[in-house]
Amino acid sequence: MKTNTYNLGFRVVLPMLLLVCFSKLHGQGTLISDDFNGALNTSTWQVLAPLSDSQMTSSGGTAVFFQRGVLITKADLPAAIEIRGRFAFTGGSYDTFQIVLRTDGTLVPPYYPFQSNVSVGLNMRGGDDGNQTGQRNVAIAAGTSTAAITNFTFQTGVYYDFRIVDDGNRISLYLQNSSTPIVSATSSDRGGYKIGMENRGFVPFFPLYDNQVKLDSFSVSSLSPAPTITTQPAAQTIIENQGAAFRVIASGTTPVTYQWRKNGVAIAGAVDPSYAIPAVKTTDAGNYSVAVTNNGGTVISSDAALTVVAANPGHLINLSTLGSGGFTMGFVVGGGTSKNMLIRVVGPTLKVFGVSTAATQTSLTLYSGATVLGVNSGWSTAPNAAQMIGAGGAFGLTAGSADSAILTNLAPGSYTAQATGNGAVLVEVYEVP
Repeated sequence: MKTNTYNLGFRVVLPMLLLVCFSKLHGQGTLISDDFNGALNTSTWQVLAPLSDSQMTSSGGTAVFFQRGVLITKADLPAAIEIRGRFAFTGGSYDTFQIVLRTDGTLVPPYYPFQSNVSVGLNMRGGDDGNQTGQRNVAIAAGTSTAAITNFTFQTGVYYDFRIVDDGNRISLYLQNSSTPIVSATSSDRGGYKIGMENRGFVPFFPLYDNQVKLDSFSVSSLSPAPTITTQPAAQTIIENQGAAFRVIASGTTPVTYQWRKNGVAIAGAVDPSYAIPAVKTTDAGNYSVAVTNNGGTVISSDAALTVVAANPGHLINLSTLGSGGFTMGFVVGGGTSKNMLIRVVGPTLKVFGVSTAATQTSLTLYSGATVLGVNSGWSTAPNAAQMIGAGGAFGLTAGSADSAILTNLAPGSYTAQATGNGAVLVEVYEVP
């Protein structure tokens, strides 16, 4: 049995051909897995044989990389992953096996160990043409320079278990189920890249060399769960020139980032849990959603439709006033018939619009003379809360917030809205069609 000594190190490799990409499944659990019992699944893998005598085959539980055989999959990875597999060198000269963890997926001519589009990768390369003992160099690229070098002896024809842990900050290589990494290095790269595998061994003009690397299993799992959206953004119908506000509530491992989208296209600068449009235009109508991301992956909220209604300049439909603490606003319902009216005291949701002194608690009491018609201190607790959403073109309130609201039918006459709050509050009266 032939024995070779390998030099292992962390280093950045700048060209590289083979790539393996993951399915766009985000979240905790297996992202991709293959035991190579059958032919390579072309819906999972792209198979390349860039040289005239290259081969890439799979059967009976073994994938064979021969003379630059390459596998490529087709999607991006989250930042925190674990890769597991088993490989063996067959004993041929110049055997080389490479796994690239961070590449943009660009393929380049297969003539150098690594290509410039690779930022992080694992390389096991060597050479033994019968005249030299050959040293296979096992390296993990991280950054732009070698981080560590060590030695490890592989036996030709023996399968070795490998495990690569990329936690989003550090990359470590483990061999043969060891609890101690062979090599480890920090990396500033994050998710959104692809990974890949290939045999980069190649001896020009000497096709008799049995240049094969065999792989009998390969899997990738996410180390941390993707975020979970607990409150989806709500659809709204807003009268033109009124304000609209969308909000999402998500939980998950920090750091968590947000990107709001309109009709699937990212909105520049909209990177907070809430997104506000101070005065909507008809061009703002569309479907709004938000992508929530952490090291475990990305989830995208459901669409929240924004419908914009043209304002009627000949009819007063809204009164509002901003104050602090407790105050009272009177209003009159005119005409000869009763009307559906929405009265609100907005506090917590004002923070979405940048009001730093907004009240965190509010209450609303509606009077007709000295008679109390209704009391509310949490709009979503009202029995008709669902009908309040978008009613009269009012901007949306945060689900479960301490904003107060009453939606009721009022006969013509005079009414008083008494508002209280422990900070700034906005008192509003809407006529609801």
